[in-house]
Amino acid sequence: MNKTGVLLATALMGTLWSCIDPEIPGEEEVEPTQGVQLTLLEGESRLPANVTLFFKADFEDGTPIADLNISDIEIFEDDELISTFEADRDFLRDPGEFNYSTLMLLDLSGSVLDGSALAVLKASADQFVDQVFSEDDSETTEIAIYWFDGEKAIHQLQNFTSNADLLHSQIASISSGISQDNSTNLHGAVVQGVDIMERRMATIQGQDSILTAGSILVFTDGKDRAGWVSETEAFNRVNNRAENLSVLSIGLGAEIDQPSLQQIGSDGFAFVDDLPQLAETFAQTAASVRGEANSFYIFQYCSPKRQGNFTLKIDATKDGQTGTLETTFSADGFRGGCNVGVR
Repeated sequence: MNKTGVLLATALMGTLWSCIDPEIPGEEEVEPTQGVQLTLLEGESRLPANVTLFFKADFEDGTPIADLNISDIEIFEDDELISTFEADRDFLRDPGEFNYSTLMLLDLSGSVLDGSALAVLKASADQFVDQVFSEDDSETTEIAIYWFDGEKAIHQLQNFTSNADLLHSQIASISSGISQDNSTNLHGAVVQGVDIMERRMATIQGQDSILTAGSILVFTDGKDRAGWVSETEAFNRVNNRAENLSVLSIGLGAEIDQPSLQQIGSDGFAFVDDLPQLAETFAQTAASVRGEANSFYIFQYCSPKRQGNFTLKIDATKDGQTGTLETTFSADGFRGGCNVGVR
């Protein structure tokens, strides 16, 4: 891909403040409203005059923003507002431009396989697959399923695929005899899961520069017993993961270490007291995964500039709250004939 300039990315968080005139009687000072956070993941400029930004949008509390519209975006070049008459703009999300990968990492140690939990877990995993694929986006979404027990290496049940029937078939194949080690290698599974996801996203991005993001769902009903990997190492791997990778966790029953599992699931943690709650929790987590997937945006516009280096600022406003993203780009060589949608 030929680039006419490199965007030096610095994502800045913007907050909309409510201002009250202190001289007006009867009015009290209002706390600032919650802001929007825009995180720039990648950007490029290319001929004839296309500028493309790949970013994530969240509210300040971490809730993903999955429904930005193009009308919610304002563009500023060197602090000058660029109108829609001067610059076409749109979000791009067609197959071949963006891919979202999810890894289900399931605890199939002895405590899950020996009791009634296995049938409920399989039904919950099936529901998770259906909900992640609930919209017609199978060309941009894929799921892999791995499982762990007490062995050092995790096990692949199904590699990444957009075929829901294949995933359901592999889930149905899980039996009580699948594992030969009743222990739990939770920490090792987390480290290996992050490694697998980062390699997968790097591989996809290397194919025609497809932009990628992903998530990991970790399910367990117990603590790490195997001791292959320390808790600190697992925490460090999660904390130092790729910026476009989310980690969520579900813990079932009284034997889990809730603070530890919550730190692993830094983007979302759910505790389930008993089995009847498990399917609903998996469904809620699937909704969170969909929200995460839809909070990544490929934004492109046609710059009216024709030469020089410029500061680019994007303002996004949602529900009365706003956020700002700033970067720079080069317009050297830009010319007419730009069409939005070219990558």
